[in-house]
Amino acid sequence: MTHGTRLLVPVVLAACTHATPPPSPANTPAQRPRRAPPSASADTPLLDPTCVTNAPRDPAAWDLSGDLLFAAWIDATAPGLPDALERLASYAEDPGHGIAMSAAFALGRLPDEYRFFAAWLAEAGLPPRDLVRAGTVTGAGAWFVPHDCPTDALRSTFEVSLDYTFGPAPRGIVGRPPSDDRIFAVVLLSDGPLVAVPVRQLDAFWAAITAPEMNLHDEPPGDVLADLPPAPVRVVLRQHGFVTRHAPTRLVARPDGVRAGGTVAPP
Repeated sequence: MTHGTRLLVPVVLAACTHATPPPSPANTPAQRPRRAPPSASADTPLLDPTCVTNAPRDPAAWDLSGDLLFAAWIDATAPGLPDALERLASYAEDPGHGIAMSAAFALGRLPDEYRFFAAWLAEAGLPPRDLVRAGTVTGAGAWFVPHDCPTDALRSTFEVSLDYTFGPAPRGIVGRPPSDDRIFAVVLLSDGPLVAVPVRQLDAFWAAITAPEMNLHDEPPGDVLADLPPAPVRVVLRQHGFVTRHAPTRLVARPDGVRAGGTVAPP
């Protein structure tokens, strides 16, 4: 992983459906055939899922960018995670707690977005242990999945499971879905993370990760997350805009509530 990696908050797009009569066999379009890698077979998994579930659990090594407005580390295996996410959402949306507007908006929607993203990962056959969701000053969004998997295996997984098509990108390779019913593109950076980015935000994402790093934090976000006590959700914040001098810069969310820590004067 290189410096400058940007991880951003996704926007979940709602799809409208209209009732239509079922198509007859004569006008039913043929399904697009799945593509399998040469070495794959019906009895052979595309990748060993332990390369995701056993990936190194060290956010300080995830090279989280210094210009993130916030980064939320989610332990997908933690007991009580759904309740912790709801507690965090309620806390962030309360104006009395002094969370900057952009972060409050995103964290307030985290329970629903997490369920949506976890279901998408499951459809691809990926069972993550850790997820990071973050936001940057550019406004693009993404989910970051730490892993220790071969890039070719990840690529084949998305090609076969979700019919994605991959091509070159400014960094690494990018996989695009066959239709708009899947909102995420898959970015496989040549030196590290799997990043899921809403297709419509890809241009903003590339602009963000190729821009010079701004270093908005006194400490690297990954270092701060690594120092926080164990919890289902741990958050580091860069407060900005109209916030008080007592606005928190760290949040730890558990099923029984949210603990805030660290304060910094707004810029």
